[in-house]
Amino acid sequence: MRIYRFVPDDRGFRSFVPDMFRRWWPEGLSMPRTVERMYLGAGPAVFAGYPDFWPIGDLAHYHLLLPAWSDRADRVLGGLEGIAERTTAQFDGERLHVVRPVWVEHAIDLDQSEVIAAPTGEVLAFAQRQFRPQVIQHDVFWAGPMPYPDVYVSDRFVQAAHAAGLTGAGRLALVWDDGPCGPPYPPTEPGPHALDYPSLRLELALLHLRGELAEVPINVLGGHALDLARSGWIPAPRAPDPSPASP
Repeated sequence: MRIYRFVPDDRGFRSFVPDMFRRWWPEGLSMPRTVERMYLGAGPAVFAGYPDFWPIGDLAHYHLLLPAWSDRADRVLGGLEGIAERTTAQFDGERLHVVRPVWVEHAIDLDQSEVIAAPTGEVLAFAQRQFRPQVIQHDVFWAGPMPYPDVYVSDRFVQAAHAAGLTGAGRLALVWDDGPCGPPYPPTEPGPHALDYPSLRLELALLHLRGELAEVPINVLGGHALDLARSGWIPAPRAPDPSPASP
């Protein structure tokens, strides 16, 4: 069995970075009660497409927590196993299908996995994961501690995406291949302002959501994000290409 972490490609495709202090998931989807209580009374977030001169890929996401994909991708992926709820949302006139995956409890053996944890014990991020394949029967699913788990997809999902030529599939990270995998990305020393680049902005936003529950300072979370990129566990930061309108 092969399992991939769902990390759509930000190389040449727009990333959506929401306001974390507003309700960031679309109408029509329910989130864990812990999350919904945190945003009671908060209006919907405005998503900034970054950089705005890049196109939206066929594969996208909300906060790395909710997979999203185009109409073209939905014809390929919409019937796969593991979609608990689904809705649609509009971004700059383009429709995206946004899904909440099923949560597979005990899919990851936390005691046998390599994790970054808060001082109080809450898991903030994973490096090497020890899956329990016998409990996984879905093509897209949540796994890891709630209320902010990672999204994982099956080999069938990835093969279907590549066979259809879906854009945004180039960085789906292989994390299990009949056993734990090593770092899925080339280890890279982050440069100046690395946390301003799309890939690390998104990973840091996810760390912030988890760290807020454990009261971990943002500067500590930023250090964790840089360490994960440095060792190849999350995509290395990459500056956006110059705008076509730039001289």
